[in-house]
Order: sequence, then structure tokens, then C-alpha cells
Amino acid sequence: MKKVSIITVACLLLLLLSGCSLMTNIGNPPVPDSPAKESVSNPSDKKEKTPRTVDISAGITDGGYGYSYAYDFDFDGEKEAISMKVIDDVDNEWFSSLDVSIGEYQKYLELLDGIIEKVYVCDIDPDDGVMNLAIITCEISGDPRIRILQYDPDLAPCMFKDVNPDGEYMEDSLWLGYAVSYYFNVNEDDSITIETQTDSAGMWSVYKTYRENDGFFVEDIPETYKVLPDFMERAISGETSLSGEELAKWKEGYVKACVEYAGDGITLAPGDYFKVTLDDGNNNLYVKKESGEAGWINVDYKNEARYQLNDLFFFLAG
Repeated sequence: MKKVSIITVACLLLLLLSGCSLMTNIGNPPVPDSPAKESVSNPSDKKEKTPRTVDISAGITDGGYGYSYAYDFDFDGEKEAISMKVIDDVDNEWFSSLDVSIGEYQKYLELLDGIIEKVYVCDIDPDDGVMNLAIITCEISGDPRIRILQYDPDLAPCMFKDVNPDGEYMEDSLWLGYAVSYYFNVNEDDSITIETQTDSAGMWSVYKTYRENDGFFVEDIPETYKVLPDFMERAISGETSLSGEELAKWKEGYVKACVEYAGDGITLAPGDYFKVTLDDGNNNLYVKKESGEAGWINVDYKNEARYQLNDLFFFLAG
């Protein structure tokens, strides 16, 4: 019998042990490192990624008399139920109220024969961790107004301050004027822009910007307002007394002068078509005729001739 050296035996043992190790790992790939858990975003992170204004008018029901929707106002991962209902006053047909609830919070708002027209979720204060609710209601004589409610137990409304030569007026809502498009937006500089009308005597609409100051939203008043070009088409629906030519011009933004009307640098003759492009908010309008001639005219309430210039244009609002 051949002798086996100690070295040979040692080599055989090493090979045997190595084979056992290889067999043990067959079909069992290395376990990868566990992935790091994703950090859960806090409410402020989620709010930063949310648009400043979100139209949620899709929740309007019953022709504007009801509303039902859900939205996460405080970014805790759970949506708060939003419900609204117009409640008529049985003793006065011109009065009603709007029952508003967001989650467990509830508030009643006074209406003048109104319905819900537009609803927005908006971020008024980027640092408070919650969203707000903006409600536009169309009320008596088709006149809309906006309220912005804070998400708190009182659903407290944001306050507006009107500063003019007659004094200061504080209101919890803002009347917008006839034939507006219900445009509302919270801007990145924390101001808000709303389509409304000026204090001048007429029906045209403009964009106004409001900024929070000491707890009140106050308008940033410009030298002049740019008159929105499409308001006139919204102002007339259905039958009208305008002739075919007048209606076609009206939809292009032009008004027909019915009498001679003198202004600063311009005179409107009967039959001239003119377009209002600027408004100083104090009854002075910058108008432009089809011919290109342009200038300022005054349309103060005390000036009865403005109605004669074009009664439809100056009667529908103001």
C-alpha cells in the first residue's frame, strides 16, 4: 500500500472544505444592502409643491345651490370634506345664507339672493401650513362678490380695506361688478389678483391687485387700469337691441357714439366706433377710434351726456 504524505492529506482537506463552501452559496446570491427609507415629507414641504391657486369649482351642485368636495387643507394626508348649501330666508325672498363647512369647522355667510359660482383653494400665507377657501357667489342683479375664508375653527374671512378720500372702509368681502369672468389668482409675491370693476361709471372690467398689510388686503392702485378686451362679449347674452353691425363691433370691443362727445384731444361724432383701453379709476377713460385717433374723455356720474353717448355701455354697471 502506498504511503500518503501529510501535505497531500492537507491539500485534500482544503479542497473538500472549499467545495462545501461553494455548495452552500449555490442559488443564494449575496443579500444587497437594504435601501434607505424614504423620508416622509412634512406639511410645509408638501405645501411648497402645491400651486398657490387651485380651481375646485367641479364640486358645485344643484345649479349653484350646493357644493361637495374634499381637499387636504392642512397637509396631514387626510382630506377635509367641504360642503356648502344655500339656505333661503323664508321671511324675505331677497335674503339667503350660505352654510359652509370644512371638516369639523362651520360658518354661515349672508347672501343677497345668491348662488355659488366659483370655488378656489388658495395659499394666502405660505408660512402658515394650511390652505384657504375662496368662494365667489353671484348675488342680487347678477352682481358677484368674493370671500376668502381661513382654515381655522372660526373660518374667519380675510378682510379688505378700501382707502379713499372719504375715509377707510373695512369689509369681509369684495363686490366684483357685472360681467366679470371670476378670475382669481394668488401670485408668487403673496399678492392676489382679481377681475373686478373700477370706481368709474361703466361696465368694463380690469385686473386689480391686492396685498396684505397689517391684517387687511389693500389694493395696489396703479396710475391707470388696462381695460380687459373680452368683457363686452361676456356682457351681452341672448337678445339685444343692437343692430347686426353694432353687435359685431361690440364683440370686437367697439362702442357706437350716439351723440357728439368732446374730450381731451379727441371728439367723438355720432356714428363713430370707439374702444375703451385705459381707465384711471376716477371716471376718465382713454378711448381709441377705429381711425386710430385717441384721447381721454370724462364719464363722471354727474355728466348725464355719458348716457346719451351710449346708454347700454354706461348703464349696465358702475
